[in-house]
Amino acid sequence: MEQGAFGNILSLLRARSGVDFTHYKDAILRRRIKRRMTTLHLESPEDYESYLRAHPPEIQSLLNDILTMMAGFFRLPAALKWFKKSHESEPPANEPGQPETHAEMTDTEIVDKKEWENAKRHFRSHNRAPGGTECRTEPVSAELEHAGAFPGLFKALVDSSDDAIIMKDLNGIIRTWNKGAEKIFGYRSEEIVGKCVTELMPPALRKEEPEILARIRAGERIDHYETVRVRKDGRLVDISLTVSPIINASGRIIGASKIARDVTEKKRWEAEIKRAHDEAEQANHAKDEFLATLSHELRTPLNPVLLLASEAAADHELPHPIRANFDVIRRNIELEARLIDDLLDLTRVRTGKLKIEKSNVTIHAVLSETISIFQKEIERKKITLRQNLADMESIVFGDAVRLRQIFWNILKNAIKFTPRHGMINVEARAQHGQYVVTISDTGIGMTANELATAFEAFRQGGHSGDSSRFGGLGLGLAISKRFIELHSGSISASSPGPDRGSIFTIHFPLAGWNRIATALNLPTLESRGPHGPAVDSNAGKTQHHANILLVEDHEPTRSTLAQILKRRHHNVVIASSASEAMAMAEKENFDVVISDIGLPDGNGYDLFKKIRDKSPVVKGIALSGYGMEHDLARSRNTGFQTHLIKPVKIEALEEALEETLAAA
Repeated sequence: MEQGAFGNILSLLRARSGVDFTHYKDAILRRRIKRRMTTLHLESPEDYESYLRAHPPEIQSLLNDILTMMAGFFRLPAALKWFKKSHESEPPANEPGQPETHAEMTDTEIVDKKEWENAKRHFRSHNRAPGGTECRTEPVSAELEHAGAFPGLFKALVDSSDDAIIMKDLNGIIRTWNKGAEKIFGYRSEEIVGKCVTELMPPALRKEEPEILARIRAGERIDHYETVRVRKDGRLVDISLTVSPIINASGRIIGASKIARDVTEKKRWEAEIKRAHDEAEQANHAKDEFLATLSHELRTPLNPVLLLASEAAADHELPHPIRANFDVIRRNIELEARLIDDLLDLTRVRTGKLKIEKSNVTIHAVLSETISIFQKEIERKKITLRQNLADMESIVFGDAVRLRQIFWNILKNAIKFTPRHGMINVEARAQHGQYVVTISDTGIGMTANELATAFEAFRQGGHSGDSSRFGGLGLGLAISKRFIELHSGSISASSPGPDRGSIFTIHFPLAGWNRIATALNLPTLESRGPHGPAVDSNAGKTQHHANILLVEDHEPTRSTLAQILKRRHHNVVIASSASEAMAMAEKENFDVVISDIGLPDGNGYDLFKKIRDKSPVVKGIALSGYGMEHDLARSRNTGFQTHLIKPVKIEALEEALEETLAAA
């Protein structure tokens, strides 16, 4: 610490208290100052000096801290006389038969044993020759010769403290009382000295005092004990209490010194913070419930439309123009569902509740599958798509669903912002332990300001207000960036300028061996997981015909699902409520239960559990607009084999049903 700032701080203390600290041990003073600097997050002594000048109450806080440490040195004339006599000798032993308590104590009798030892060590440290030996020829410094000044000095220090500093005897009788105690408890010295300290305690806490006195008699110290005391006006005050034994010159415990700090404001703020935290938690919970309900209500009406549209679009018996019309409906319903998902994902990201399930994923396969989704849309806009996808066997340790969503969002943007007859270029390669994907286009491009906010939510550069032209909510890039970061990757955007296209570059770390193999130019591993090279989904598939209990309270979804399932030669029994479904289950056994979660007289979780209790071999598919992580987890815990989130494509339903029946 610079001497200039240190000296200035001591001058501020002297101006506040009238006490000159320049003769006290520098190291201790500097430690106390640094402690206050740490508390206030200040880096330098100069900063702290400026803070003290701007915030005078901090001078008192520093003074209080210093007082706590130095009370043993600036204690009493008795200590000074003892030092003068022989600072090498020990206090005399207790005299036989001497009483344990003194009804009256004077300042000259009170010496805290621990502080006595601290004072001696401090005294010796100030009276050493440069070589380290003690200067026995001058046992006391010049300042200590002015012994008569020290009682006043100690009183000035005690009275300048905002803390209550109280001394009591071993009967609990108050013997000294400072101005800090008067401020905290409301009693003047003449009103309280001579009375029992239990006057300051609420009746319910007076049992504390015998326990405290017993510990003091045993020589124990009580540090920062938080409790409650009573003011003169009857108001309760929260305090932090430190109690130390008081030892007289002969080494006998004769009382206790108490330092009480008013922590009422601290407690109030803690309670306020807790209340605000609880309110925020409740608000978050309410928001999550609202979003879950909103998601359910928005998804449910889309479900029958998507089921019918996706079935018709895949029906090769229909004329091509009709199938194309149904495909338009399918794509737009899926887009609507994607917007709902984006809103929910953004909420999960911001609340830290987004979870990813990682496994070894062949990243090339995920990218290729995602590109194929947009093939028809690219052809419709007559966009030229160029692909250069190298290192086909590269593996990333990640969540295949989220990785697909990342590529979907960026490719969707490229297609959306690229005009007809434009160009999109997708390149992928493994290099230096990273899988690097670059997606560029010849679209509308971005300005420098737009690039700066490209990954912020609800931003579409200068086009966010032109939703009629481009559509969307401006969430895709913000969500993708967070997904990429959860995979320990990175994404960057660049653009030569408006109407000159955009370039997005993504880096993912390669998993395990692939990272080493790429660096050494060795063969990489083939994927052994479910996301490896694409295979024919119909290969080896066996058609099952099942007895299905369909539980759905939304009539359009219920009737649509029943028709679709019956066309696939399943036997379908329908129910619109939990009670109706339970009645059906009592009459016959089913292979599969397909159930909505939100039912008018209960929920699908409890219903399926009851049906399984009756028929343990029955399988279950949850079909719901509720799609938060805890919804999926609860479905798994209940015993459902699959949880489908509305709206559902016919392909997803068929796959889930086939897998469920195959597992039976």
